[in-house]
Amino acid sequence: MIIGFYFPPTQGVPLVNDDWVQVDRLAQHMASHWHFDHLEPLASESYAQVSTMLLQDHLDLDLDPRDEDDNVDHGVLKAQVIEGVQSYLQGTLLPSVWWDAVAQPLLNPTALAALVRSSIDEHCPSQQDNSTVPSACLINHSRELGSQLDEHVASLLNQALDELDSRVVPDVLKQTAALLARMQIKTTIKQPWQPKQLMHRLPNPVACQTHSFTRYLYLARVQ
Repeated sequence: MIIGFYFPPTQGVPLVNDDWVQVDRLAQHMASHWHFDHLEPLASESYAQVSTMLLQDHLDLDLDPRDEDDNVDHGVLKAQVIEGVQSYLQGTLLPSVWWDAVAQPLLNPTALAALVRSSIDEHCPSQQDNSTVPSACLINHSRELGSQLDEHVASLLNQALDELDSRVVPDVLKQTAALLARMQIKTTIKQPWQPKQLMHRLPNPVACQTHSFTRYLYLARVQ
């Protein structure tokens, strides 16, 4: 899976060559954008895909009535139980065992901001008390910065998703079956989770808009 962040030269943005950009502010703007606009939506989509796949393809819940004369609408009850299990998987179990423990340390805004700051320092060393860089340098190195940050974020994202696919989901499958058994719902694991089963089911994150980098340069400029 590739996540793209190409940063083109400025076009129609009110920056001039002698403008200065506050590096930490720029890094925070970009990191927040990645985290909230791209990575968290991807995490939510991952939870939805995994919970649906587990209930459709891997777990068999025995919810059929034992008494044929029972007039309770078991179809409605069965749908409600399955919906509750899916909600629990999607909203509680998967976030706690994957996002909080694995993805969040790698992809939280603070970590992403540090990554941005490190990449900027490599191409445009800070000046004026180590806090600002000339906008001209950032614009001139926008392609290198974009490519480098692309690779770093994609690597971290793939690392987190691989952990989800290879370790977290198999554990969640077993935990869910055990939880349902404790609730006296007979549950069978129809087939184990196979690694690499999830990656091709997730959508590629949408690339940043072509104006994003220059917009953040403008927002982070020294007034």
